[in-house]
Amino acid sequence: MIIKRPKKLFKSTVAVFLALVISIGFAADTTRVLAIPDQDFYSGNDILYYDPDSGLCSTGDSTLTGSNVKEKVWNWLKSKGLSSEQAAGVMGNMVAESGIVPTRHQGTGDVWNSSYTGNAWGLVQWDGGRRYSAPKGGVLGKLKEKKPNLVKYAELQYDTVRNPDVKIPPVDLDALTLFELEYLYEESTHRPVTARGYGEAANEWETLKLQKTVADATVFWHNNFEVSADSAEQVLNGRGGHSQKIFDEFSGKPGATSNQANCSAATGDLSQLTLSYAWPEYHPKPYVQKKPEYETAVRKADDENIYTGDPCHGGGVDCGAFVTLLVVNSGFDPAYNHGGKRSEGAGNTSVQADWASKNWETIGTGSTINVADLRAGDVAISDGHTFIWVGEIEGFQTKIASASQCGRAPMAGTESPTSSDPTLKWYRKK
Repeated sequence: MIIKRPKKLFKSTVAVFLALVISIGFAADTTRVLAIPDQDFYSGNDILYYDPDSGLCSTGDSTLTGSNVKEKVWNWLKSKGLSSEQAAGVMGNMVAESGIVPTRHQGTGDVWNSSYTGNAWGLVQWDGGRRYSAPKGGVLGKLKEKKPNLVKYAELQYDTVRNPDVKIPPVDLDALTLFELEYLYEESTHRPVTARGYGEAANEWETLKLQKTVADATVFWHNNFEVSADSAEQVLNGRGGHSQKIFDEFSGKPGATSNQANCSAATGDLSQLTLSYAWPEYHPKPYVQKKPEYETAVRKADDENIYTGDPCHGGGVDCGAFVTLLVVNSGFDPAYNHGGKRSEGAGNTSVQADWASKNWETIGTGSTINVADLRAGDVAISDGHTFIWVGEIEGFQTKIASASQCGRAPMAGTESPTSSDPTLKWYRKK
């Protein structure tokens, strides 16, 4: 059942009061609504806790997997590094908002009428300016820009709750669902944190990943992302109950999640894995917090005797290790740096320069390279440093991804591709 509510309240006194009331309510008696499982806590490696059911190993954004929309949403959220508790918290809110129906309308009216703000739409019921800022802004504006063939499904006639007999081709339904999820992710990774008491991270999405329980994830996502007019009781009993049901249904279910203790490091194309492994913005030294997906890959690599660079900060905070894991695990070149295998001789930048000079093509130096000719996957190596050209990736701040030994975790890099360093050479896979 869709909760009827007015325009969403972002920075109002009501929202702040609601956040306080809800937080107190959960702290006083979370067991009334949500049964929270025990967790094994890990420390010393920038990971708040290890969940053996903490996500898919793949990072693919190009497809959805699952037998229905709900399972596909679950798998996609897990592939973005969310724990089962965090994914359930997001989806419990989705149930309250749309019933997890990507074509769901809250009200009626012309979807392109920017003056009408009471007709929320989509998985999370985007409303007001988040729904559209005519003619291009908002989720519907982005849909029109990126997926014009799917725009028609924003029309009321395709609301499958109101019109259960309407038929949407499965390929279109998947494409629309994927678009909405990717838009949600892009929006959340660029939203500040206004809800207090849930930790501090770079943005809303990363703060969501700090939440340890279904309860905390549900309330944080409501208070920061949804900010609806639901009462504290509705959030506590309604959304919280939905979240727990989602958790009970999918947590540990074969095919819906994978055990990260047993699965391989994440794989996917170079752009996808760059977004998964590297922070999308540049941070000056020291910034050694690794993305959870990259942390998982580093732990797995260590277990398999794969090169992870300097052991500081648990390994992986190292330029050569990052480039190696990105190039190998993405499948761009599984043989790079001796396949990353320590037993085969994988090693630091000097080792990688020697390997690349023998197995890849040398395409120029910092003083001779034409930046316009660089391609995603080209690697630059100098005495003591290496970085990779990843090209234009939506949501990624620069066209370079890099890390530095014990100083910066993988992130958008600011290295100059035309550095005057005489030792800098550019290499390309043949």
